[in-house]
Amino acid sequence: MMRRRRAIAVAIAIAAMSAFSAKAEKADRDKPTQVEANRMTSDEARRISIFEGNVVLTKGTMQLQAERIVVRQDADGFQTATATGSPVRFRQKSDPHGDEEGV
Repeated sequence: MMRRRRAIAVAIAIAAMSAFSAKAEKADRDKPTQVEANRMTSDEARRISIFEGNVVLTKGTMQLQAERIVVRQDADGFQTATATGSPVRFRQKSDPHGDEEGV
């Protein structure tokens, strides 16, 4: 049961990070998402996962650090993440050719 919860939480985190990848380095899109936290709880019925305590979410060159990240999924499968703490830090390497894609 705990492994299933962890797998669900990681899958949700992966989807949440894809929202940040629009101008990210192209290679980041294919990288796995890793979440480290002191605690993780998940409520499948409410479609919510909570990561607490020194949370570090990494996907390629993107990194989000917070004390708490709450990931929610709506009925249509869209996911939103809210990071809180003091401070919350976001770091990302931009793709140098981001606006030239398809030119």
